[in-house]
Amino acid sequence: TSSKDDFSHLQLFSIIQKNKRLQSTYLITILFNLFAYSYISLLPAIVNLFDHLNFLHLNYLFSIEALGSLFGLTLILIYDKQKYFFFYYLSGTFITLICSLIFCFYFNIYYSFIILFLSGFGAGLFGSMQSVLIALYSPTRYKGSLLGILNICIGFASLGYLHIGVLTYYFSIKNSIYITSLEGLLFFSLILIFYK
Repeated sequence: TSSKDDFSHLQLFSIIQKNKRLQSTYLITILFNLFAYSYISLLPAIVNLFDHLNFLHLNYLFSIEALGSLFGLTLILIYDKQKYFFFYYLSGTFITLICSLIFCFYFNIYYSFIILFLSGFGAGLFGSMQSVLIALYSPTRYKGSLLGILNICIGFASLGYLHIGVLTYYFSIKNSIYITSLEGLLFFSLILIFYK
């Protein structure tokens, strides 16, 4: 049984090594969870930082972000064509990274509504496509195992929260979001260049 399991793991590694779409999907998932979405965890701190905001505003901010995700899912439902799937995935990541970068420049409740709605829209595109793409690019026999690896990539979100938390400790909230967004955009550019 042990040798059979080892063979399966070698097969998995071989499949991922040969399939650049799988590799890029995994890497972008890690990138998204490390750099693109971690700034959402700072919303309570941002609301607490400004006297003109209160915790009722926090509910609104999280709600508008979720509404943006719903619109992203609706777009995919309307234009559900396989040839657009990877484009949705990439554009969702890019939109979220850009929104997090813009978000750090000016904290205003109405401005934040627009940015978080667009960020949620991007996150909706990204989130709905990641499992679909892995299932699409995986051999039937290994779909479950390769989706399991995707869950490990999603688990990098904890490191993303830790990363932005450490940056916030040494820098301001604004600067930590700025640095994290730039890191994400840099790695995103490198992935696009490397995988063409």
